[in-house]
Amino acid sequence: MIRINSAKVKADFSLLKKKLGEAKAFIVGDKIMKDISSQAATIISQRTGKGMDADGKKFKKYSKEYAETKKKAGKQINPPNLNLSGLMLNSLQGRAVSPRKGEVYFSQSQAANRAAYNDEERNFFDIRRANEINALSNRANELIGIAIKKSGL
Repeated sequence: MIRINSAKVKADFSLLKKKLGEAKAFIVGDKIMKDISSQAATIISQRTGKGMDADGKKFKKYSKEYAETKKKAGKQINPPNLNLSGLMLNSLQGRAVSPRKGEVYFSQSQAANRAAYNDEERNFFDIRRANEINALSNRANELIGIAIKKSGL
């Protein structure tokens, strides 16, 4: 004869339900999307600092006049890295718009204006290379795994 302790089963089921709720709240909450959006901003910033566009191609060279201005200011001109004062790339941020949508944006309007101009000349403000998309996907999976592990499931 099998005896079932219904109070224990009920308690275990309640605990499981609670842990599932905690994991779900983390997984569908804004925390994961904020982290992934912030990582996307970092990918864009690092790639741009290396003088590469969203397709992984080298940026076209600065105009002769602008290169001279940057050189006089003691700034890097080769490869072009879109960094004169640091304002634009330093204001690049990621945030969660909803649990399933994030965005990368510039926290300062002056930086956003510079970025719009620079993006026309040197397409940098995008993520479309497979390795960058895979890095973000791997990070999402890692965070979901952490949430599940923390919940004790």
